[in-house]
Amino acid sequence: MDLKFLETTLAEPLSSALAQLIIDRPIDPIQYLSDYLMHHSREQGIQRLEATDKARMAEALAEFQKKKAEEEERAAIEIQAVLRAEQEKIRKRKEEESGMMDALDKSLSAEDAEADPLGVIRKAASPTVMRDVETFVFDSAPGNKKKAAALVRGVRHLLGERPLKPKAPLKPLVPAQLVQALQTLDPAAKHTERKFANVRRILSYVALDDARGLSYALFVLCRWLTTVVDLRRRAVNANKTAMEADKSVESVVQEEEEGAAAEPEEEGDDPDAVAAQ
Repeated sequence: MDLKFLETTLAEPLSSALAQLIIDRPIDPIQYLSDYLMHHSREQGIQRLEATDKARMAEALAEFQKKKAEEEERAAIEIQAVLRAEQEKIRKRKEEESGMMDALDKSLSAEDAEADPLGVIRKAASPTVMRDVETFVFDSAPGNKKKAAALVRGVRHLLGERPLKPKAPLKPLVPAQLVQALQTLDPAAKHTERKFANVRRILSYVALDDARGLSYALFVLCRWLTTVVDLRRRAVNANKTAMEADKSVESVVQEEEEGAAAEPEEEGDDPDAVAAQ
């Protein structure tokens, strides 16, 4: 037992010290051997401290990584929860907007909407809905933004403004202006035909189905523009029909007057003969 203790504790440093002692052959071998063993003891202490520090650092690093992984997992769970909540909000809003779109379509196709189809859309256009237009135009994806901007430009045309070029930044359209336009514009009044030509060109680019897939506000805009253009077409056709009817009546009256003037006077109706009698 004692021999094993000496082998495990002093064999290696003592054999190294004696080997170095033989090589160096100092004047005071005992002092040399003592210094060598003291130096070896200090080196062993330093190595043990370094090993302990490394172990503590490894343990601390493992603990840090564990906490970091737990925090990342919690953060991922929270993010997923927020995303699911936002997706649920979007889904509910899509369902609500889809129902509003269907209701608007049904109301426009009903018999009571034939006399005033714009009235239904005017009721559907509120400052809140129109505020969504501006949000969609300036915050949506580029593809959707382009179509949304085209619809806003169509409204600007009918307001008598000169819309900016497509590549230029889009000037914000205040929701109150949109509401006022949707509630006051009379498509049968005198307007420059170029305005409606521009709007028809925009509607050929953005169909109702496209606007339906964007947002309810843009669907209201597209539906309003479509209805305005249709009513404008009806008004123009009715005006043309009335003008043609007036021309036809004038031509009939003129022909009757010319025919009456060209008829020869009968002999018995001679005024001089009647006076002589």
